[in-house]
Amino acid sequence: MTGASFIGQKLGDYEVIARVGTGGMGAVFEARHPVIGKRVAVKVLHPAFAADPKVIERFINEARVVNAIGHPAVVDIFSFGKTASGMPYFVMEFLKGRSVFDVLEQEGALPMGRALDLISQLLDVLDKAHAAGVVHRDLKPQNLFVEEGPNGQRLRVLDFGIAKSLTSELKQQLTGSAILGTPGYMAPEQINSEPVTPRTDLYSTGAVLFELLTGRAVYAGTNVGQLLIRALHEEAPRASSVKPDLPKEVDDLVARLLSREASRRPATAREVLELVRGIQQRLEAYGSLPTRAELPALEDPHTTNKELVPVPGVDDKATGVSKAIKPRVDMHEAGQRTEPAFVAPIPVRGSNPRAAPMPVPPMDDATRPVPKVKSNPARPAPNLHEVVAATAVDRQMVERMKVEASAPASGGAGKWLLLLLVLVALAVAGWFFTRPPPEVYVPPADPTTIPGTK
Repeated sequence: MTGASFIGQKLGDYEVIARVGTGGMGAVFEARHPVIGKRVAVKVLHPAFAADPKVIERFINEARVVNAIGHPAVVDIFSFGKTASGMPYFVMEFLKGRSVFDVLEQEGALPMGRALDLISQLLDVLDKAHAAGVVHRDLKPQNLFVEEGPNGQRLRVLDFGIAKSLTSELKQQLTGSAILGTPGYMAPEQINSEPVTPRTDLYSTGAVLFELLTGRAVYAGTNVGQLLIRALHEEAPRASSVKPDLPKEVDDLVARLLSREASRRPATAREVLELVRGIQQRLEAYGSLPTRAELPALEDPHTTNKELVPVPGVDDKATGVSKAIKPRVDMHEAGQRTEPAFVAPIPVRGSNPRAAPMPVPPMDDATRPVPKVKSNPARPAPNLHEVVAATAVDRQMVERMKVEASAPASGGAGKWLLLLLVLVALAVAGWFFTRPPPEVYVPPADPTTIPGTK
């Protein structure tokens, strides 16, 4: 029976309405319960696999694995059966939304805040799956689904058909000599048919995150062979090579996830999830994070006062500094606030003698504006080093304040007094060496002594 012939037929208690998609193992149909009207999705194994017991077992394994994980972001499978021709099918919840693949096709690279939110949801699923002894092995944008809801976007994870169960109860030898997975998202050990581990899924997660942030796949190739060879023998490019304004923390995390050696990747999804949530909290608190180009000047104390290379097209209207060093992250799209992370301090007399005087309204501690940072009692207040990481303008300002705070209290007055003494000394020296010579009185000569006079 072909896929089109299922439409209008009943599979179990549900009437097939339309075909909604086709995967590597079968077709997915929209169906409805004729009495209560409940909409469901029915996945039917492709007839070409009717004579392959391993594929049939792999298909059935998906339903087992989903129920073993029990995570709300994993699509629930609640019924199983066989068609009139003996092909197995299972019934699962019907989803409304788009796959991440469709999102990338329609929108391109996502804002960093949105990409990190989707990845944090995926890591939460992987943490639960790995704890249940299940490795997905086929994470890719096509198997990730985004639902729009009242609380934002909800990620759903699909297609556990080739998931490897590592627990003794569900362990199945399903691979044989075949390579299972999708080129471009497969870890090197998966390509080499080596044992898979949770780190295998983390590699695929890094490939998905790379694509969410940059809008392009990690490796480019004209055929499957090129993709596999590059994944085996080439280090993955840095995400910052495509998106230079990416914060260093995010760039380093993607690079760790895409390490060719599994031992260099994070050990667990929980570890990566905590790292991502930490980045999200700092983004929410500060509004931006330093890029790779900015951090060397911040980490080296000898380069504090050196001028940084400005990022073209970025202006800081709060301070009047044009082309300030600031990550070009669109916080409106990322869902972050756009106010400066910290309020500029009141200029102190003597702190910058070259600066033009600024009218400063009188204010005390009670009326001074405070940073608009969301309170979080569970997270301690940032130290001075974290304050420096807010924005480049703020970084330079705080570094200057640190230098002035370590100077003696009378340093400003002493500096001006010394300058005055030097100017006086220069004036005296100039007068001494440029004054006219003194006039010398010469008495008139006696005319009797001058020859030729009478």
